[in-house]
Amino acid sequence: MKFIPRLVAISLIFLCAGCVGASSESSTPSYEDSVSQACQQVQLGADEGFDTTTRAFHWSKAATQFRNLSNQNQAFTDYAEGLNAWATGSTSGKIFEVYDFCGIDPTPGF
Repeated sequence: MKFIPRLVAISLIFLCAGCVGASSESSTPSYEDSVSQACQQVQLGADEGFDTTTRAFHWSKAATQFRNLSNQNQAFTDYAEGLNAWATGSTSGKIFEVYDFCGIDPTPGF
């Protein structure tokens, strides 16, 4: 009879460990959600037009997200480079690849 409390305690430990693992997995955005968030940042930056400070903020965020996903799509490295170029005051034709991928019309911001 002494082993029953131990069995209950061990069962509770495994149950709690499973709950913690499940909650941490659900907080990680899916690949699709991450791509959507990156494209949303690109759109927000594009909407800023000539406000280069705010545009750079959004495009830097998008570049980081694309770079984090580059192991799943090699084109995302180019997207990150293009966004970083524009965010730091340079220019890059790669921005139009990002616009095309995200479905953004490039003419309003330029």
